[in-house]
Amino acid sequence: MSISSGQQPLQAYCGHWYHHDCLGTILQSPPFVHGCKACHVILHHPLWSTNVDELKRGHERAIRQAKELEEIADMF
Repeated sequence: MSISSGQQPLQAYCGHWYHHDCLGTILQSPPFVHGCKACHVILHHPLWSTNVDELKRGHERAIRQAKELEEIADMF
């Protein structure tokens, strides 16, 4: 049995386990500082930045790109 990359388990610094995609979604979503669902310690993992300004810029860029793609799709 194979586990997809998004389902790979990752251990946060607090010691609790998350699926790769679940942890990434949490850490890259506003307000960008989230507590662990189990222990409420602030979540961190070395695969994702802890720089809130960098995370905000990335989120804003993703929103702009999605809007641009939607506008292009509406043209057709």
